[in-house]
Amino acid sequence: MSNVQSFVNSSSEHMEGVTFQPVPGGSNILTPECLTLLTDLHRNFNARRKLLLQDFMSLHQERYRGVLPTFSEESLILRQDDWKNEKATDLENLLESSPANGSLEGNVVSMNNIVLPVWENSLKIQALLHQKIKEGRDMIIEPRGLNYNEKSLMIDGEPVSGALLDFAIFYFKSFPLVDKVTFYISSLSSRNEASFWRDVFEFTQHYYKTEINTILCIDSLDSLFQIEEILQQLKLFVVGLHHNRYKYMNSFISTTGEVLAQESQLTYNTPLLFYYISMLKNVSQRRQIKLFNDPLLNLKTPNYISEDDLLNGEILGGSITESALRSTIQLCMEELNLWWNKVPLDLSRVEFLRALLNQWINKKAYFNNGVQLSSGDTQKLVRQYSTGQYDVDNMMSPNLISLSLEDYVTLKTYGSTIPINIHQQKL
Repeated sequence: MSNVQSFVNSSSEHMEGVTFQPVPGGSNILTPECLTLLTDLHRNFNARRKLLLQDFMSLHQERYRGVLPTFSEESLILRQDDWKNEKATDLENLLESSPANGSLEGNVVSMNNIVLPVWENSLKIQALLHQKIKEGRDMIIEPRGLNYNEKSLMIDGEPVSGALLDFAIFYFKSFPLVDKVTFYISSLSSRNEASFWRDVFEFTQHYYKTEINTILCIDSLDSLFQIEEILQQLKLFVVGLHHNRYKYMNSFISTTGEVLAQESQLTYNTPLLFYYISMLKNVSQRRQIKLFNDPLLNLKTPNYISEDDLLNGEILGGSITESALRSTIQLCMEELNLWWNKVPLDLSRVEFLRALLNQWINKKAYFNNGVQLSSGDTQKLVRQYSTGQYDVDNMMSPNLISLSLEDYVTLKTYGSTIPINIHQQKL
C-alpha cells in the first residue's frame, strides 16, 4: 500500500475546502461522513491520478507514432509464476447482467453511460442503488474512468475525480448493509492504474473493514498485453474476469490504426476477437479466476498466443458496403438520441462504430463496389438521420472526420477529459 497520511474523521477542520452544488435529496447521499471518505481519497490519491493521466497521454502518443504493445520482458518471471487465485466468494449470480445491458434492471450499473452524466443524475443513480441494496439486491457499480472530472464538487479548489466520487459514495452507502462491496473495474491501460485501484481499496478497507471484491473487465489491447501484471496488482480483490468486445475493438483501432471491415463481419471467429477471448480464457484457467459469459465456451482455444496473434486484425473477405455505412450511422444517431433523452444505454457500441467510421474516412477506404468512401457521404447521412437536436448532432458529426478522437463520444455533454489521438499511419 502506498504511503498515505490521513485519518478518517468528520471534524469541521477536516472538511474545510469542500464545496458542492446542492441538489434535491443530495444531502441523503452526500452526508458529512461520506464526504469525509471522499475528501480523504481525493487528498491522498488525486495527485497520483493526474500523474497516471499524463502517463496515459504519453502512451497514446507512442501509439500515434506507431509503437505497438508487446509483452514486457521485465514481467516474464511474473507471467511464468504459478500463483493461483485464493479469493473465495460465492460466484453464483454475482454477475446477473453486464454493464453493456445499459439498464438498472440487472445488478451491474455503469456510471459511464447509464444516463446523461450530469451531477444530479449521478446522485440519483446512487440513491436508487442504495435503495436496491436495502431491499436485499447484490448490486455492483462500474465507476467512471480516471479521466473524468466532476466539477460540481470541489475539494481544495480542484474538481473531484468522477471515479473516486462514484467509488466513495457506493462503498460508504453499502458497507453497513453488506458483507462485501463489489466493483466492476474496466478501461485500465496499465499495471500502474491497477495498483492505483489496489491502494484505493486497501486505504478504504483499512478504515471501514468491509471487504472489497472486484470484477475486472479487460477491454483494451494494452490491458490484454498486461493482463498478468494487472492481475498481480489486484489479486487480493479480483473474483472474476469479464470482457467487452466493442471497447476492445475500439481500442484495437486506436492502438494499431488498422481499418476493420463492417461490424456484421466482426464475429468471434475472426482472429481479432478469437484471440482476445482465448487470452482471457487461458489466464482465467491458469490463475483459477472465473471468466464470466465466455463466448467461446464450447470451442477449443490455443494454449499459446503470440504478440502477432493479438495484433491480427485481418478478416478474410472483409468488406464495406454502402448499406453498412448507412445502417451504421443510423444506429449511432438513434442510440445517441435515446441516450440524450434519458433512456439508459451503454454506448460502447456507438463508441466503437464512431471510431470505425472515422478510420474508413481518414484512411480513404473503398466500398466493395470500388467507390471510395468520402466524408461528404457520411456527413450527408448524419444530417439525414438527425433528430434536429444540436447536442446529438454535435456529439457525432465532428468525430467522424477528426484526426484526434475524443475518448468518449459524450464528452461534449460533460466536464473535461483528455482527448485520445487515434493512431494515423502514413498513407
